[in-house]
Amino acid sequence: MEKKGLNQGSTNHYDQWVRIDTLNTKNPGATGLRPVYQNRATQLSNDLVAVAKVTTRANADISGITGAKDAAKLTASQMWGVIAGNAFSFAEDNGLMDLKKQMLNATESKVLKTKDENFAGKCTNLNTVLTKVLADYTSAADYFTTSDLSDATDAVTTFSGYLGNYANAKADVDGAKKEFKTTWMPKMKTHIAVLQGLLGGAIKNKFPAFVISFIKLKKIVNAGKRDQGTTPVMIDSVTKKPFINIATFETVNYIKVKKQKLNKSDSKGLLALMSLKVGDWTILFKVPGYVDQKIIVSVVASEVTKMVVEMVAVA
Repeated sequence: MEKKGLNQGSTNHYDQWVRIDTLNTKNPGATGLRPVYQNRATQLSNDLVAVAKVTTRANADISGITGAKDAAKLTASQMWGVIAGNAFSFAEDNGLMDLKKQMLNATESKVLKTKDENFAGKCTNLNTVLTKVLADYTSAADYFTTSDLSDATDAVTTFSGYLGNYANAKADVDGAKKEFKTTWMPKMKTHIAVLQGLLGGAIKNKFPAFVISFIKLKKIVNAGKRDQGTTPVMIDSVTKKPFINIATFETVNYIKVKKQKLNKSDSKGLLALMSLKVGDWTILFKVPGYVDQKIIVSVVASEVTKMVVEMVAVA
């Protein structure tokens, strides 16, 4: 099973905080030059201890617990599938059409596909139905027995125990991920903003390399993301209709080492999200037969900037 934990964005944030803390620790002269800076650096460092514990919880590998749960579910499904097959034969031999239909919906594959939270209930319903069949038809015991039902029920109980362990482990992982985003990201963002605001004057003049390193570390989480950038709508200024397959928008001042970003409208006139780093970007909007437009877009971390661009036809 794939290990799930903090996403790449959150991991980048954590790495950034660790690197900034390391930078401060390894440069006591620069850090101590302004007492208020040193105090804030200490707060960041202390909070980082708590963040590390939350990060460990969020990245906990619960694949073993998940595997045990899934294996127990498979075992129970196989046992109920065998019983359902025998009960189907009994229903066929005795012309019990309703029971036959019920057993067709209780094959191993269908029981296994039941959602975890509904699995025990489905198996309990099967047990209720088949227990009644055994009570009503003495010949049914030649096909399946109360001990068969008891063993299959025990298998479900085993699964339920693993399901509880899995639920607890998953809840802890999800809770830690939420705590990381709602508690620690805002708090550490404040720490870093204050530290950056204190880098001017004496610190910058005496330790310029330290200041440059800090600024570089602050930028490491600002890479373009799927949920960060701009999504424009380009329409004719007169008809207010979008342009099918011909409208384009591209960056003018994107990072030189990367390819120029260019998006084109689809068959419905829609334009896909253009992922961009945090900052101000000049975007060029073009449609054949229309006047080009350049618009500056301000991209904020983890937000999508939306706009409507009305294109004017060339006279």
